[in-house]
Amino acid sequence: MNSSTEEIASPLLAVLQSLSSTAATVEHYFHKLPGSPILVRYIRSSYQNDPWRSLLELSLVIYVVWTFAKPRTRGEGQTKYWVNMSEKDIDSLVEEYEPAPLVDAPGSKTEMALLPALPTIVGPASHKPKIAATGKIALNLASPNWSGFLDNERLKEVAIKTLREYGTSPCGPPGFYGTLDVHTQLEQDLANFVGQESAIIYAQAFSTVSSVIPAFSKRGDIVVVDKAVGFGIQKGVQISRSTVKWFEPNDMEDLERVLKGVERDAKRKGGPLKRRFIITEGIFENTGVLANLPRIIELKKKYKFRLLLDESFSFGMVGKTGRGVTEYFNIPGNEVDITVGSMANGLNSGGGFCAGSTHVVKHQRINGSAFVYSAALPGALATCGSEAIRMLSTTPQIRLSLVENIKILRTALSKLEDVSIYIPSDPASALIHILMKNPPEELEQEEKLLQDVVDEALAQGVLITRAARLRGQENEMTPTLKIMVSAAFTRKEMERASSVLKSAITKCLGSILRDSFPSLPSPSKTQDRLNRFAKMSVNTTASPAAIPSPPAAIAPIPSEDIVARKVQDARNRVADFIVNTGIGFSVGIVSSVLLFRRRGWPVALSTGFGAGVAYQNCNISFNPYALPGTKILPSTAERQV
Repeated sequence: MNSSTEEIASPLLAVLQSLSSTAATVEHYFHKLPGSPILVRYIRSSYQNDPWRSLLELSLVIYVVWTFAKPRTRGEGQTKYWVNMSEKDIDSLVEEYEPAPLVDAPGSKTEMALLPALPTIVGPASHKPKIAATGKIALNLASPNWSGFLDNERLKEVAIKTLREYGTSPCGPPGFYGTLDVHTQLEQDLANFVGQESAIIYAQAFSTVSSVIPAFSKRGDIVVVDKAVGFGIQKGVQISRSTVKWFEPNDMEDLERVLKGVERDAKRKGGPLKRRFIITEGIFENTGVLANLPRIIELKKKYKFRLLLDESFSFGMVGKTGRGVTEYFNIPGNEVDITVGSMANGLNSGGGFCAGSTHVVKHQRINGSAFVYSAALPGALATCGSEAIRMLSTTPQIRLSLVENIKILRTALSKLEDVSIYIPSDPASALIHILMKNPPEELEQEEKLLQDVVDEALAQGVLITRAARLRGQENEMTPTLKIMVSAAFTRKEMERASSVLKSAITKCLGSILRDSFPSLPSPSKTQDRLNRFAKMSVNTTASPAAIPSPPAAIAPIPSEDIVARKVQDARNRVADFIVNTGIGFSVGIVSSVLLFRRRGWPVALSTGFGAGVAYQNCNISFNPYALPGTKILPSTAERQV
């Protein structure tokens, strides 16, 4: 019996001795490592005070080692979705594969028929481009070129000089290494030009407003939006996931009704304050109507809303020096909380901008997706933008030429407004939409008739276009002809273009009879349609004399005031940081003492510091100035009070 026990124990003792020797060797070399006594002391004290924590830490160490040890990719057949296929099956699938088209095919026969007829331009963009099909020069009324900067020689010289100095592109986002000194100069020029405290530039005009809206308005916030706004605003509202309230196009009575409803719901439901915005356009892209800005500002103050004004088409077009709708109505620029504009349309440069208070601009530098995740604006476009602003400010003849050309075109078309067309656009707008008075019931028939006008005008040397719509993706608007007047045309050229357009409309639309189109709407339905458009533009066409004349110029902010305000803002930010970090420290220390009494003061202090930083970041992203009923950035005097 004893011999059998010794036979069994003898191999076991050899194994135990080997393990003991190995452990002693490992311990010997471990104690030679620097800091090993501290680690041993920590493990012993941790196990004695809190063995469960030691078990958790050991589990985490094992998990980390296992994670780094396992292979990065799985081999074939190791997943449940793996399907074993022969070479013959693989070759058969490859032969049957048909790649999906990059773009969808035209959805209608009308679109298919129009594609071959689209004109092709030869050479650089210009107000008088060369048409490839005919080789002749046409007058371009299809591109936004309000001030005639599209082929301006002075801007070409500035662009060439910038290209030689800075190259073609920064090739990086603004927050990383893409910001140039010409970018900051352009932002300062824009802020001074529109009468705001600060400005930020985006690399693409269309994505500017669709990025600005979700940067400020989130889920649960309320946005009140005009139904006639452009596609960019519609996408921005959709991305923000905010609660959307629509009001009739440029209808101030309906806007006040919606604002009253929002205020009534807020009082009935209670709860925390929500950010609330009114979103509209200066000159509506889809109609050319001028927004009733004085009344909108009056309502936004009355019901404590913020105003986001998209001046993508009015910037560079209206006002004595092209500052936009605010200058046209003699309203200070800082009365608008957030101003969005397009440098591509207004300055014939590129990109977009957003102007407002310092808080509004700085918030976008970390929360504006189109700013953070896009490459910066090329330097040549930035310098051309600054030069175009200088030219608008110092050359009043540009605005006078544009106003005169608009008047020539509207005078020529006025005789047709009682016969076959209706123009809802404001008399001061260089963006003119023309719609049919008696259109067919079918949308494709109406678009085909308008395209006939476009083709006839092009045949006579005038390039115009129809308003493009993404059917099913944006608010449905009536098909229209889209005319864009430019200051680059001489009086003789503008008279010729007006005559050609009048002739094309008369030829294609003037002879439409009811028996030619049995599906024409009834007179009452047509009148209802015209009344709706008339109501949109009643704010300017009803009493033009009531509109105040724009000022000679909006004076820039004095440099002394800018320095004083920046110093005051710096002091306020330091004070806010100290207070917010102190609150975070207190919360972190109290929570650490109550929940982790055995962790000690070092852990409490580190937790408090993290809570303080988190509290500070939250306070920057959701600052109280953005809440309804308060100004986004109070003036220095208001802060001192």
